[in-house]
Amino acid sequence: MLIILDNAESILDPQGTNAREIYTVMEELSRFNNICICITSRISTTPPGCKRLDVPTLSMDAGCDTFYRIYDGDADRSDVVNRMLEQLDCHPLSIMLLATVAHQNKWDMSRLTREWEKRRTGMLQTHHSESLATTIELSLASPLFQELGPDARALLGIVAFFPQGVDENNLEWLFPTISNRTGIFDRFCILSLAHRSNGFITMLAPLRDYLSPHNPKTSPLLLATKTQYFTRMSVTDGQFDAAEGAASRAIDLLPETGEQFQVCRSHRTLGNIYESKGDTKKAIYHFEVALGIASPFNWHSLLFCLHYDLAWLFYRGGRFDDAQTHIERAKSRTASNAYRLGGAVELQARVWYDQHRLEEAKSEALHAVDVYEKLGAEKDVERCGQLLRDIGKKLSAPIAFDCELLKVFLLACIDSSL
Repeated sequence: MLIILDNAESILDPQGTNAREIYTVMEELSRFNNICICITSRISTTPPGCKRLDVPTLSMDAGCDTFYRIYDGDADRSDVVNRMLEQLDCHPLSIMLLATVAHQNKWDMSRLTREWEKRRTGMLQTHHSESLATTIELSLASPLFQELGPDARALLGIVAFFPQGVDENNLEWLFPTISNRTGIFDRFCILSLAHRSNGFITMLAPLRDYLSPHNPKTSPLLLATKTQYFTRMSVTDGQFDAAEGAASRAIDLLPETGEQFQVCRSHRTLGNIYESKGDTKKAIYHFEVALGIASPFNWHSLLFCLHYDLAWLFYRGGRFDDAQTHIERAKSRTASNAYRLGGAVELQARVWYDQHRLEEAKSEALHAVDVYEKLGAEKDVERCGQLLRDIGKKLSAPIAFDCELLKVFLLACIDSSL
């Protein structure tokens, strides 16, 4: 005998009505050798002794086959459909709903594309009251989810907001006000509202599109978490694409007024990302946008960083005049921060050096060494020392770099006829 319990999440919810009795019956049935029980459920909790199999999303080939069998078996394959299925993570239910809606309305590819661009997952609803929204809301209505408390829905929205999800190692500093944060995210995975991927709690694209807040002002927890995230966000270790998506989305969602500092920092983050990816043109664009936002507010620290960032980009691109302009403006924003002054002076030395203006380069490099030595920044002194050695070679007078003797030797060289 084969007994199939399809969509059994409601009766298998451990916090649901008669849950203990239902689990007892299941255990008793499983003891019979001539009975096989097959359960499908979004909840991963199952009666003891059951072998649990995770059902993956479809491959692209299988997703396309499914779509065209419902939409029109004779239709020519289209890259438009492929892109839609990729944006749906080849989620079976979403593919079925998309194809059904297109078939029932007799949409051609052009109309289907317009509807998708306009409504996204909001169009995934058939005339039979089946929809992606209904499926998700059923999970949210379960006792297992409801007992998580009032912050659970907002936390799901945060997972949806960040394209790569939330790093499990960051839960403590991202959500300091949520006491049972680890248990809540475990519960999201049990309910199949989220899943673990390479150390991140994330979710499938259709769920992400549905659950992501469309206006961050409606989610105070998202605003607080976003501030935490952008304060500590790293764009290293291959996370450039995820960081780029998060920063871009923040810019799109932030209001035009009242959040200028956050918008400015987001543009600077994007500039750093594109610089790291080697896209100089986009990096310069975002740094200059951030500069335009910061200038009226006279944010000294941020303005120094932006001028310094732009100076480096122009220097690397051989635009020395533009680099010098931003170096001078960066110097004017160093205030009492000697280390920043040293960085600006060192960069100016390198600009002079690459223009073969060696005496100016030597003077600026010595100035930078003086600043760094007073700060005890040995690595920076060593780096400037290498620059001075290079200058000495170009002047046909090699300089043997020694931190203690460097200044005495080079100060004597300034008045020589090198």
